[in-house]
Amino acid sequence: MEEYKDFLEREYGASVQRMILNNDRRVIIDLSKISYHLPNKKLLLLHQFREEEALLRLALKKVVESCDHEYANLHEEFFVGFDGCFGSHHVTPRTLKNFYLNKLVNVEGIVSRCDVVRSKLVKSVSIHPTTCQIKIVH
Repeated sequence: MEEYKDFLEREYGASVQRMILNNDRRVIIDLSKISYHLPNKKLLLLHQFREEEALLRLALKKVVESCDHEYANLHEEFFVGFDGCFGSHHVTPRTLKNFYLNKLVNVEGIVSRCDVVRSKLVKSVSIHPTTCQIKIVH
């Protein structure tokens, strides 16, 4: 988290100040800057997004606290958005696959049709806790 905190203070100090002045809670981060200053973190952001994004948000909260403690206490959470080069993680709605689950992607395009996926229950087996009767539903 310290790497992200130092990065945000150095590269996005003015953006954080602007966010506070505009009473916003989100800062847009350029992936190219992360790639330049923290090369090991860009791949982690793309492939282990949940963990890294949580660290980045926590670092942003610390930076906001150091800039304006009252504003940091006013809002419980601060958020980050991403811009820049996503590489192979820049997809269209048609090329969006399950491979990208839990990964950072940039989806660009127009969705003209969307289907609801309904899971089909093949067989349900339940056991009553007191009578130990088994109920099977097909």
